[in-house]
Amino acid sequence: MEAGGALYIVGILLLFVLVVLWFFLPFAIFGTQPKLDKMLAETQKTNALLTEIRALLAKTK
Repeated sequence: MEAGGALYIVGILLLFVLVVLWFFLPFAIFGTQPKLDKMLAETQKTNALLTEIRALLAKTK
């Protein structure tokens, strides 16, 4: 009977952990959005610079 009780407690603790993680999931997702926006802006700058470099190299050939 004790094994069933221990399994019950482990199950309840697992469910509690999952509920806590599920609660914080939206904050984690929306917290990364500004970082992704910064990365996108930097990538666009890098692509513009690479385009300029490619044009300069094409002129020298």
